[in-house]
Amino acid sequence: MKTTFLLLLLANTICYAQENFYSQLKEQHIDTSQIRVINKTIVHQIIQSGQSEVYWVGIFVNNGEDSPFLLDNMTYFKNEYKNKLSVILCSSEKYTRASAMLDLLHKNAFKLFPVYMIDADRYIEKKDNRYKGLKFRNDICDECRHIIIGNPYSIFFDKNGDVIKAGYMSKNDIWRLLNTVIK
Repeated sequence: MKTTFLLLLLANTICYAQENFYSQLKEQHIDTSQIRVINKTIVHQIIQSGQSEVYWVGIFVNNGEDSPFLLDNMTYFKNEYKNKLSVILCSSEKYTRASAMLDLLHKNAFKLFPVYMIDADRYIEKKDNRYKGLKFRNDICDECRHIIIGNPYSIFFDKNGDVIKAGYMSKNDIWRLLNTVIK
């Protein structure tokens, strides 16, 4: 009975967060099928329901100097590893900046996988848009708490949801990692 109540409460919370998110997108005249909301629960659902060997969570902001680098690398490695690698691209931007985020993605020809905005109801938006990304990162990756966050930030999970590696990585670092863990 207690477990059922907790599951219903969790489902209700997720639905509320999504309703708030989608109402913000509609105010900006954005097609709600282009962007989804994400939090720790949804990350775990994606990993548990997926078939990939590795899951790459990338956290970025619109005006980040290296955001195009992250987008290029995610596209490149997804094309290389196909179904063995799943990409979870997460924007730390405020919901009100969703339109600008989509412009950045279109400008960088980024279309291979869904884009998520970090749940502002669970990870409160502050003046600095990196704050929401920091809270999200710390929630999904305990060992990341001791590393300074910037933009972009990557976390690689195995198919069991365990962190393989996290931080800032060059293309060569990512190659070495993926060649080691993907068969």
